[in-house]
Amino acid sequence: MTTDRRRRAAVVGGIALVMIAGAILWRLAPDRAYPSGLFYSLIIPVSTFVVGLMLLVKSGFIDLLNTTRVERRAATERQKVELARLVRPSIALVMMLFLTSASVWAAPMADGRFGWGGTAVATYLYYAGLAMLPLVSLLGTLLRFKEIDILTQQI
Repeated sequence: MTTDRRRRAAVVGGIALVMIAGAILWRLAPDRAYPSGLFYSLIIPVSTFVVGLMLLVKSGFIDLLNTTRVERRAATERQKVELARLVRPSIALVMMLFLTSASVWAAPMADGRFGWGGTAVATYLYYAGLAMLPLVSLLGTLLRFKEIDILTQQI
């Protein structure tokens, strides 16, 4: 797998993962976040999920993950040291993803039924969480680029 193909797979795979996560989190939307109707409640989330899965499979992202796993095992000591430097940003990215999920999951509880918040607060929390998904994807893709560069360098 060439470096350009790996980068392309990382970008398309990141977009596909955001589409899948957005489709799943769509179901957690607070009341009146989207207009009612079959189109908004079923057709958009299902089609987004299916297209995201198709992109994930067709992009080569899964092959990229398998190739990267094998290359990590066969990496030189210098490459392993450089890969170890990516642990902190990866942990920060996981924490950011957790905060995104917590924000979206808290939105249905903030619509006033539990004595705090209201529809506006719930909608704000939900949309703030959804807005963070592309940022998490971008940072994850940049980390994947760095990993690809480390593993493909000739030593």
